[in-house]
Amino acid sequence: MRTTLLVAAVALSACSSNDSSSARPQDAGSDHVAVDAPEDVVLTEAGGDAATDAGSGPIDLSSSPGSGFESETHVVRAPGGRMLAVWMNLGASGVQNGYALSEDDGASWSSPKVLSGTPTKGDPVATYGQDGSLYYGFLDGNCGAQGCDNGHVWVARLAPGSTSFEAPVDASPANPAEFYDKPWLMTGADGTLVLVVAARQGQNPTNIDRIVVARSTDGTSWSHSEAVPTLPQGQIAGIPHACVSPQGSRLWVVYVDSSSPSYAGLRWSDDLGQTWPAGNHSSGFAPASSLGALQAYDLRCVGEQNDVWLMYGLASGSSSATGIPPLDEIHVAHSADGGNTWNGNAVISESGAQFLRPEIVRTPSGDLFVMAYGGSHEGDTNGSVRWWRSTDAGQSFTAGGTLHAPITFTGDRQSSLWIGDYGGLVALPSGFAATFADNHSGNAHVLFAKLAL
Repeated sequence: MRTTLLVAAVALSACSSNDSSSARPQDAGSDHVAVDAPEDVVLTEAGGDAATDAGSGPIDLSSSPGSGFESETHVVRAPGGRMLAVWMNLGASGVQNGYALSEDDGASWSSPKVLSGTPTKGDPVATYGQDGSLYYGFLDGNCGAQGCDNGHVWVARLAPGSTSFEAPVDASPANPAEFYDKPWLMTGADGTLVLVVAARQGQNPTNIDRIVVARSTDGTSWSHSEAVPTLPQGQIAGIPHACVSPQGSRLWVVYVDSSSPSYAGLRWSDDLGQTWPAGNHSSGFAPASSLGALQAYDLRCVGEQNDVWLMYGLASGSSSATGIPPLDEIHVAHSADGGNTWNGNAVISESGAQFLRPEIVRTPSGDLFVMAYGGSHEGDTNGSVRWWRSTDAGQSFTAGGTLHAPITFTGDRQSSLWIGDYGGLVALPSGFAATFADNHSGNAHVLFAKLAL
């Protein structure tokens, strides 16, 4: 199925991703029946005079008088409990970088703010510094009928104790012929900031792709390497997701890979992205039979030392620039040797249920949590945001219940119901914190929830 570079959301000019191909995996969605959360779950309500109570638990972070709709969100937690939630503001004024801050581990939040001063095409992401700094990353560039170029990935720092971001720094190679898409920003065990992003020149089938890694020790000066070196014209390497070992130096990148039997590949570095040995490559986490059903935007990973878990979704429907098919199943594969060999897949599926946009995290104790939008069918107005837990290193997952309901379960990318291409999920010592889109009112807004077990 074919997708295009441009997200066709209302008034949205942000480039969606370099994955156009008639043979590529589809773009996925989801659907699920709402189930009450078990009694031992505590949803922490973010208070404060600047946060709007969205019900028993999740809190509206992004709505403000005169706002259009907000979606595509990410969240990060710094040591000490400082948190940053980011999202895209969408509507008549175009795309803006929205955010909110919490200084007390999500107990209270600032009013929604806009990161001004630099044009944006969206894809907001965030990470932290070991000193308590917070970093906001986003992309920019020129997009038109002939594709996108003049790309940049900007990273702005919020110093400890400050409420104002410093001027953004360009972390990309800034090749005027390239556009940079789907950035992921993370922090290594030694405090190194790492950015992974897809780079493309031209449009499929004459595209030239590579996956770039940028590293910085201070958020100002960035060096570059290639997780996937520049490919021959027409080959595809795009829509990456990256994860880093919290206690080691291994960095993994999972991405759309046209050379793989399943159209998905994994590469890893043993020195936080400085070098990428050619032999550190695998596609065995997904069988060749998944080709055509595996969804490009739902590739995710988490890892620690030699253990890595790869998550992907399978859908029976087709994708387009205007709509996302719902996932029938969510698969999680595990490797105990860094990605060389795989131990089989755990499968999340339920009768009468479909899913959209799953995210995965691993807690310091080793538990795995998956969050996804769910519903029974496209347009289901009784959809929900759901979660699952694994306590056996990903061999099996147990349904945890409902994080928030109701939502409108839809893969629509053209209206203010759009849920975005990803949600925010960050591990806590025991549980997780999340940001996600609630579109039940007819306009998507970003909510925060914190689950403690």
